[in-house]
Amino acid sequence: MRSLFLLFASCIIAINLSAQISIAPEIGVNLSTYSTNTYGDKNLTKLNGNIRAGLKADISLNDHFYLQPAVLYARNGFYPGNGAPPYGITMNINTIEIPLQLVYKINKPGPGTPFFGIGPYIGFNAWGSTSYLPLVYPPGFYIMPLESPITRSLRIGSSSNDDIKLLDAGIIASAGIQLPFHIYTLLYFQKGFVNLQPSGDSNNYMKSLNMGMSLGYFFHFKHPSKK
Repeated sequence: MRSLFLLFASCIIAINLSAQISIAPEIGVNLSTYSTNTYGDKNLTKLNGNIRAGLKADISLNDHFYLQPAVLYARNGFYPGNGAPPYGITMNINTIEIPLQLVYKINKPGPGTPFFGIGPYIGFNAWGSTSYLPLVYPPGFYIMPLESPITRSLRIGSSSNDDIKLLDAGIIASAGIQLPFHIYTLLYFQKGFVNLQPSGDSNNYMKSLNMGMSLGYFFHFKHPSKK
């Protein structure tokens, strides 16, 4: 919560100092995966392609540097196989993400303005669902699963009975180009540092990885104190 407060405080200060503010609706494709470690068995879950959308602000600090806070909805999750923790489980996770990037724009003559950004993000795994096949593996035997998977709401929290932690945090980096007519497109990579496994430790963890492409359109506003 302290990090979230500092995030918004930085945005407010920047807005007060800024001569120009732009707001952009943004939408794109989000590819999510999770790095896992189960007693030394390290894997990545299969890529899950879905949507990422929200609003972004573009706050000018000078001719080249901009502050870009955003509030985004991202559909995350994973499918069974390739190290899904544990095997056979599917998770659909709806996450509210609040990134804050410092962006450098290469302002030069030409059809577009390239830019690069990096900064922290906070994510809230707000709701979702999980499906699994109840498999039993006694020594030397294999019991067939039920024909239909069991589906229930995702348990979000930090207790041993929960499926995933509420809070995620990490770093995001992006690169793109701002085209004429206020349109921009970008590629991003996002790495989480939080162990999302509620009962996890250094030998048992699940951490988020996201990447994707987005498209947005800037609506420009003049700071009320500037003429």
